Amino acid sequence: MANQGVLDLMDMIAEGIHKEQEAADNGEREAAGTFGALAQETRENEDHMWQEITEWVKLKAKLAVRLNIDKETNTQRTENFESIKGQIATLHEECDDLLSKFDQRVKARDFELSQLKDAVDILAGSSIAPRTGLAQQQSTLMSKRELALLSGLTSEAA
Repeated sequence: MANQGVLDLMDMIAEGIHKEQEAADNGEREAAGTFGALAQETRENEDHMWQEITEWVKLKAKLAVRLNIDKETNTQRTENFESIKGQIATLHEECDDLLSKFDQRVKARDFELSQLKDAVDILAGSSIAPRTGLAQQQSTLMSKRELALLSGLTSEAA
């Protein structure tokens, strides 16, 4: 009997060890499953963060390119603006010059037109130039050849 008690005690101890081992195995399986899920979640989070970082780097690169393009465009527009300002200043100077001499030029052109009309009248046979106040000089000052040419022009004009 004493042997039986020792055997029963050994069986109980073995059974306790077996139950503890099963509990430990179950705990370890649960911990391994939890660790696996945590590792998977961590990998997914890390992948997601790397994707976000990649997207931010792409966006930064695109914006840097866009910024450089905008800087070049701004530089070109500024150069064009300065060029146009220079052209406007030049035109302004030319216009001021033309405006300051406009009346003088109009008078000169009117006088030239009057002279041309007088020349036509003289060629047509008038002895004076009423518009410019010049009297035709005597025909002795003109050579016969000049008079022939003038009369030829007059007859062609008629």
